[in-house]
Amino acid sequence: MNDLEAVKNIAENLNFSFDQGKARLQIERNLHRIVLEIIDENGQILLLKYLLQVNEPFLTKFQQETDVLTELSRAKVHFHFNEIFKSGTEPKPWFVCSCLQGVTLGNSFQFDSKYLSENFSDFLVGALREISQTTPVESDSSKFDRIKKVFGKASLSQSMKKYEDNLNQYLLDSKELLADQANYVFAHNDLTPLNILKTPSGYGIIDWESSQTDLLTHDAAYLFHRAWGNSVWQENFQSKLFRKLFEEKDQSLFLLEILELLVYDISVFEKMLDQNNFAVYHNDDLSEAKIRELHQLFLSKLDQFLAGGLK
Repeated sequence: MNDLEAVKNIAENLNFSFDQGKARLQIERNLHRIVLEIIDENGQILLLKYLLQVNEPFLTKFQQETDVLTELSRAKVHFHFNEIFKSGTEPKPWFVCSCLQGVTLGNSFQFDSKYLSENFSDFLVGALREISQTTPVESDSSKFDRIKKVFGKASLSQSMKKYEDNLNQYLLDSKELLADQANYVFAHNDLTPLNILKTPSGYGIIDWESSQTDLLTHDAAYLFHRAWGNSVWQENFQSKLFRKLFEEKDQSLFLLEILELLVYDISVFEKMLDQNNFAVYHNDDLSEAKIRELHQLFLSKLDQFLAGGLK
């Protein structure tokens, strides 16, 4: 029995109807699975997600998403997500979850302004607070080493070699903060406009397979960084978001996260431009011209940051 037949058997055994043509492969770097739209007896559309490769890191990612969605259900959060109804491990790990109907708020690096409403900032503040409280966490002892690797000689592109001393000094100055368990929470870890949906009844957050323990500022910094080029976001939401979520003492962590993200993405962009290979962001429909634009924007922000802070 092949994997598609196994998926069909699971759906039939659960008394769900389906259109085999609605099955699709989801192939990502750390996750290969089949996703099938199924319909329950009340006519509700659900998703059956079935893991294709049962090995590391695929199994870890799939199990992480299963566990997180289960925890979100228990926590009774107020934002929409793919709620899990059933799960199993035979013949391979799978679960059935709700299907969020809506449109994404943009791509990985920019909001589509037409989907942003006045209550978006309030939604995001509430969602980030609820995510951080979803499950107990311990401090992440590897955070310092991970940032150090990003700031290291081997990772820095030629255009950033001149910043190496400043980058590593900022990291050393933050070492005590990075060691404090109180500064760590549960984080979505891939919170971009692409993973936020505008649904008929509000906003939803999808794609939880990368979630993990991280700094309390991580999700906000990730979203801030990935939406830097959008003027509406800058003017209406960024400053409000920080003031509502964090205290003044958290600013150093927030800025360290922004610095790490800037350095990492500049390095990725320069590698893509050098190799003329833009497949990494193919699904986000980012053109070569857009990548060049973002590369220049991030370089200017890095200069601005190291000259005296983030504005």
